[in-house]
Amino acid sequence: MRPLTPDLGLGDGESATSYAARLTQFHTGQTGLRVVQDLAIDLGAFLKGEAHAVEALAHAAGISPTELRSCSIARFSRHREFNGERLARDFVRPDGARFCASCLLEDGDRSTDRYARLLWRFRPVRLCLRHGAVLSAAETNAIGDRPLPFPGTPELERLASRAISADPTPMDRWIADRVLRQPMDQGTFLARQTLEQGVKVCEMLGATLDHGLDVTISRLSEAQLADSAAEAFEIVRQGDEAVMEALTAVRAMSVSNAGQAKFRAFYGNLYEWVRATGGDVGPGPIRDLLRDHIKARTALGLGDTVLGEEISERTMHSAYTLSRATRLHPKRLRKILVRLGIAPENCDDLDYNLLVFPVGETEQLCLDLHEAVPLSGLPGDLGCSRAQAESLCRSGFINPVVPPGEGIGRIDYARREITRVLSWLEGLPVWAPADGVDLTRAAKMTSLSTGDLLAGIRDGTIGAGRMPGAPWISAIRIRKSDIRRLQLETRGPPVSA
Repeated sequence: MRPLTPDLGLGDGESATSYAARLTQFHTGQTGLRVVQDLAIDLGAFLKGEAHAVEALAHAAGISPTELRSCSIARFSRHREFNGERLARDFVRPDGARFCASCLLEDGDRSTDRYARLLWRFRPVRLCLRHGAVLSAAETNAIGDRPLPFPGTPELERLASRAISADPTPMDRWIADRVLRQPMDQGTFLARQTLEQGVKVCEMLGATLDHGLDVTISRLSEAQLADSAAEAFEIVRQGDEAVMEALTAVRAMSVSNAGQAKFRAFYGNLYEWVRATGGDVGPGPIRDLLRDHIKARTALGLGDTVLGEEISERTMHSAYTLSRATRLHPKRLRKILVRLGIAPENCDDLDYNLLVFPVGETEQLCLDLHEAVPLSGLPGDLGCSRAQAESLCRSGFINPVVPPGEGIGRIDYARREITRVLSWLEGLPVWAPADGVDLTRAAKMTSLSTGDLLAGIRDGTIGAGRMPGAPWISAIRIRKSDIRRLQLETRGPPVSA
């Protein structure tokens, strides 16, 4: 292919389509991309960024093929591609749709000197980093991705004089560094996703935090959206943990007081965006983080689906699902949870209904309540009198499922707690001493309660065993020598007349 002469160099940061348009005007005096076709290069292949077409134009123009490819955005029917990343069509603008008038005036006086920057083609770019000004918008709409001509010098001078000043944010610089392949400090979260995914999560997270759960970003102005995204960028660049904290802040904005509320009630349109986004450009790592956040803070049942993942094991209970699992009235269950310290005492109805509880802890509570034995049933299970059972409870030798308190009602004892006591009794030595004293007589002789005596036996300070047969409390015998010692400790030595 015969090279084009005279040479026209590629501008600093110029896009490939802008360069092709300048070549057309420089060598033919026409607008558009006519030079590509005149060189027998497939225009469709060039617009798609196919290597052979881009390299053919680079060889004809006498510039580096690698350099021209690096500033080419591939165009496909449903998406765009740049730097190996798939981008949505509306994430990329045509050349000339936005521009910095000051930059174009600095390029030179001739129209062929003025070129579109690659950076201006990306939708979130609204500022010129060099001049700290908002980019101007073309007055006409482009056909497809075909470049738009720039205004003449007088109009550029007018636009430059009226440009709105704005300070570039760290997010603006991050976008420029990603596009121009410059080294940057973006954190692990942003590094795992495409440019568009990073921009979108900043926009959606920031807009939600600033404008509420029902925000629709298409109704925000460019400036509002950019400000919200810049604020969220400072969060997401810190990594996954900071993003999870931001999701917690989003969830705290919910006013839903339904324990069985669905995910949109807690995360608003941020959840809807993550859920609905798919196709050529997915939402990126935010999907996994949001799913993990939901699973850690929401009572999910078997078969529930969270962002495409089916729940195979319940890990959390809400007040609603726990009430169903325990078959307790919600009001009584709430009092029980407060008494056990599982739920805070001073939370209102809204906060209480949004609480979640680990399954391991609450499932054991459910089992204990289902199998619980009332105080009146302890004598039959432990082989003791009613008075002895009450003494065991008062001393804490056996503990109720729920400590007694206002509104708790009947005091019940878990089957596993009764089994624990019986196992201890079974472990006592079996013996039938002639001088053994049962607990009823021992309590009278020592002025100690049944609970205190059993605590001493358990701690090894009182020698005792049990009669052969069932391991009941009534089968326990204490040595008389220990009884005499306890009498001295509790009553003191006898006083002589």
